[in-house]
Amino acid sequence: KRSEEKNVLIQSQLTALRTQMNPHFMFNTLNSLQDLILKHDFKNTNYYLSKYAALLRMILTNSEKSEITIEEEISMLDVYLKLEKLRFGEDFRYEIDCSEELNQSNYLLPPMLLQPYIENAIKHGLLHKSGSKILSIVFTENEKSVICTIEDNGIGRKKSAEINDRQGKTYASFSSDANDKRMRL
Repeated sequence: KRSEEKNVLIQSQLTALRTQMNPHFMFNTLNSLQDLILKHDFKNTNYYLSKYAALLRMILTNSEKSEITIEEEISMLDVYLKLEKLRFGEDFRYEIDCSEELNQSNYLLPPMLLQPYIENAIKHGLLHKSGSKILSIVFTENEKSVICTIEDNGIGRKKSAEINDRQGKTYASFSSDANDKRMRL
């Protein structure tokens, strides 16, 4: 009975974290839309809104689930990264690659598990970088687990923190902390 009560508590905590992460993510994505509006890029603003609506639908559909397939996670990430590409323009390139041996529909993970890490790669690695911005997401499999590697050619967290300090920006790392807590639970 105690084990069952503990499980119910953990599931409640996970649900609360998921509901907190979704508005946090939506807020950050709306900031990108605001950038397009301020640039008077109305053609891309309209396209962005339709992609944003599709992404919201995916998030809402998956928010009730405790697990989704890697395939579903990749689909959400792809739409999210298309939105970021609109913000950054042609300088931003991304790739999502899965090894051929990895059956994406066989593995489950919590929804939006990877998005905060990718958002951090963009925010702390690529945002302040001039020129080519490259993000690579690679899924591989070994005999024990699935490995997701996220790499960027950005300026790095340390330099990003220095820039944010100079600009007087201080951010609490909500999504990373929430993800760490989700993984512990």
